Amino acid sequence: MEINLVPWPIEFHTIATGKFLELGTEKPIENVNLYFLRNVSYPTVLDTAMVTQSDNNGYFKVEDHYTRKPEEEYPKYILDVFIENYDLSNIFFNI
Repeated sequence: MEINLVPWPIEFHTIATGKFLELGTEKPIENVNLYFLRNVSYPTVLDTAMVTQSDNNGYFKVEDHYTRKPEEEYPKYILDVFIENYDLSNIFFNI
């Protein structure tokens, strides 16, 4: 009999990309503020992994390298967005 033990992963590299467009016109929305938030605990405690803005074509990329401690849960992410003059108070993305 052979038993192979596989350790739980501790190194994570997470990337999210996308593009913001106006509904109807399909025009890119630039300077969208993006907050890439990480949670590794219960109850939830959010850490800021990255803050960035969309470019003049509406594109964005957020990235996080994270080393998990043995007592922590696997990272879960929320992408929170803020666009000036838009009401997005109830909109966020779970990753």
